[in-house]
Amino acid sequence: MSPQDRNGNRYLIDFVGHSSNYVRVFLVKNKVEATKKFEYFLVFFEKQAGRAARAGTKSDKEKKKAKRKASG
Repeated sequence: MSPQDRNGNRYLIDFVGHSSNYVRVFLVKNKVEATKKFEYFLVFFEKQAGRAARAGTKSDKEKKKAKRKASG
């Protein structure tokens, strides 16, 4: 999301708990704020799940590459 929304947010970041299919989306103003939201999500998710989360990241480019590879 290159242009800002009316609240000054420039990025959309989504977190997915694949084992539970839980999805959380945040709008953030900068990349530093995105890191803080990731840490917040990990703590929240671990409390809900009652166990430590295995965390990894994928950029949009990595997601597209994985889709192309899977489709052959």
